[in-house]
Amino acid sequence: MSTRITRRSNALALQNSAKTEVEVADVQMNHADEDLDDLTEDTLSDNWYEGVDEENSDSGSEYGARSKGSASKDNRPTKRAKKSSNVSVRKTSKSTKASTPKSAPVRRGKKSLSLLPTMPLDVLFEIFSLLTSKDLLAIARTSKNFRLTLMSRNATTVWKAARESAQAPLCPSWVSEPAWAALLFGNTCQSCNAKNVHKIDFQLLRRACVQCKKSHLVVRSRMSSRFPNIDTEIMELVPSTSVGGWAHGHSSSSQFFWDDDVENMVLKVAEKQRDVDMGLPDARKWLGDFKREQKARVHFLEENAYLWASWFDNQSKEKRREANAKQTSHIEQIKQRLQELGYIEADFEFLRWHDEAKSKAVVTDKVWERIRPKIEPEASNRREARLAHEASVVRVARCTVIDQGYKEYKKTVDPMQWKFLPPTTVITLLDPFRTIVEKSAGETVSDEEYHAAFEQLPEVLAARLDEKRANLMNLIAAQGANLSENVPPTSLDKVTSVFRYFPIRGCHSMASELPCLFGWDEVAAYHYPSDYKSLWGSWGPFSQRNRDEAIIQSYVEGGQLTYDPFIVLLVEKVVEAMGLHAGTTTAREVDTKAADIRFACNKCTPSKRAGAWYRLGYTWRALQSGHRSDAAFTILSSPETALLKQSEEGSDDQFTRTRPVWACAKCPAHSDGLQMRDIVFRHLRDSHAIENPAEEVDYTRVVHYGRTGHTARFSVPAPVEAANAKKGAGHGPRNPPATKRCLKCAPNVTRRFIPSGVLAHLRDNGRKTQNIETTGRR
Repeated sequence: MSTRITRRSNALALQNSAKTEVEVADVQMNHADEDLDDLTEDTLSDNWYEGVDEENSDSGSEYGARSKGSASKDNRPTKRAKKSSNVSVRKTSKSTKASTPKSAPVRRGKKSLSLLPTMPLDVLFEIFSLLTSKDLLAIARTSKNFRLTLMSRNATTVWKAARESAQAPLCPSWVSEPAWAALLFGNTCQSCNAKNVHKIDFQLLRRACVQCKKSHLVVRSRMSSRFPNIDTEIMELVPSTSVGGWAHGHSSSSQFFWDDDVENMVLKVAEKQRDVDMGLPDARKWLGDFKREQKARVHFLEENAYLWASWFDNQSKEKRREANAKQTSHIEQIKQRLQELGYIEADFEFLRWHDEAKSKAVVTDKVWERIRPKIEPEASNRREARLAHEASVVRVARCTVIDQGYKEYKKTVDPMQWKFLPPTTVITLLDPFRTIVEKSAGETVSDEEYHAAFEQLPEVLAARLDEKRANLMNLIAAQGANLSENVPPTSLDKVTSVFRYFPIRGCHSMASELPCLFGWDEVAAYHYPSDYKSLWGSWGPFSQRNRDEAIIQSYVEGGQLTYDPFIVLLVEKVVEAMGLHAGTTTAREVDTKAADIRFACNKCTPSKRAGAWYRLGYTWRALQSGHRSDAAFTILSSPETALLKQSEEGSDDQFTRTRPVWACAKCPAHSDGLQMRDIVFRHLRDSHAIENPAEEVDYTRVVHYGRTGHTARFSVPAPVEAANAKKGAGHGPRNPPATKRCLKCAPNVTRRFIPSGVLAHLRDNGRKTQNIETTGRR
């Protein structure tokens, strides 16, 4: 405070002595008149240049990022003074050359700006006039000499030229050009030097981070509690804002003041009021002029804050546009480099999200050498995936041609034999069709090649069936040695030729174990449903980088065919129980004989449901699933069989009736696509005048998923064991009822124990078990 009074006294003495000019001996950074108020002093303080980045950061927020070295002016360490300073700045002579210091020799081949401060001022100012305000701010921080040079009043024209080139608004009359440039083009908080503060509150004429706003902004309603006994007129002399520290940039109807501005204004008014109380000449006039000037400044800020903010927003948008343009140019340069290496647009679409593409630098040879190892591997993988996808599209297109030709071939075959024809997926895996499909995507397959392949198709299919039959006979010979009672069958047409499919790894089966197949007709007619697109497509196993041939071959068979001799023993028991000879009977003959026969397993215990006891009844096919060769079974009576058949009618082939697996046996009308059974019936009625079609005579089932047979429930009386179990018999001695309560537990604990249980409870809780008393129910 004494410093302020002395400063004011000196000013009065200078005015009384009629001195109109003041020679500046020590160039200060704010270059403001000493009679400016505290608001001006804050704006033009000596630390206005601190914390300004040399490069504008793209990241960051209004919250700012405090660097480890950021500190206030009072706390930062004092720099060691140079031993000699040969640069002197004088206001009266612009053309005076600064004395040339004895500089160290500069090595050849290295650029140096050490001689720049030794240039004449007029040359320096001519160079500075070509720079932007941000560049001038950066230069002012490089050395004391540059700082003194740019902070001198001679450099005002340089700052003004830089401001006008940026089309920035004119600075207020009480703000110097350097301070105005620091406010508009800096990015540091003027209170804590936090970096990356990109918002300016022009109502306060201050750039501040959110943390400082929260600490320093005071709402008008709390001014009396923050500053007791404050004169309300003070708030008219201090600028205010409508955006609080907790408002996230949103304006409100409240009025917020910066606490430092209020404190400084209180001191300033008190100082001038003291001059009035001391009776200094014209002190009262000076106080009135001061208040009017402060109110005019506040009014000036209120009128121009919106215009300044609009310019600042437009400037920010322009910077973002320029940054985006540079980033786009950077990406385009990378794309051009990749195109020179043979990549196309689809291979480097990922550049928009790649970290290396966020830069704005020019892609020189040196930059490309640095970023190429980070970008090209991804582009190479995408090119490989693209080529694989293009190849898969070509393969699928070839398979489509084969599928169309295969449908035409079916028209030449009796529809009753369609069931033995494999699906198109299997055809594409057989030579010579696989050779055609696997050709390079760049090669063209002529119609003659397709035609020649289809001419070989009958021989290929016949050879496949012969090979499959031979493999089954070898399988029976290898695994049939486990039969101890009977000799393995020598013909695949009999019912004892029982096979079962187990899925191979990678085969998309509907169950872990597929139904049993009886005889050669069922084995030859069974084809696992598959789509050639799932095999040859871009996501199929053929397109995988590590191709597994076993998975590809699983599409041919659908699974691993096994011969279980123990199932054969069970089949023989069932067939002989029906009065047939297993060695000479086919599966179709067994189906005809067993149409009115149902079985029950003697080893399966009855179950209870909805208060009634029931057992399961099986057809002869269903009995093979879930039963071993030592199973004991009985043939149900006619009334029980009738009930089971009535229960089966509701779900009789419900799955197959609603599936497109049927075709007309009278014509090849369904060679292009199989239909549901009702549609086939309509076709037979409309096209062939058949009202009551018969299966395997008028229509046929082409696709077989395996016949599991039917299982249904039938009621039985409650077993004797169940009645005894209800009375507690057959389960050994039962535990006595739990009627004991632990007296050591809290009274509200209602847990009951058996005598041995309460002893275990006490031991578990560390209680002594001697002299234990228990009570019964209470």
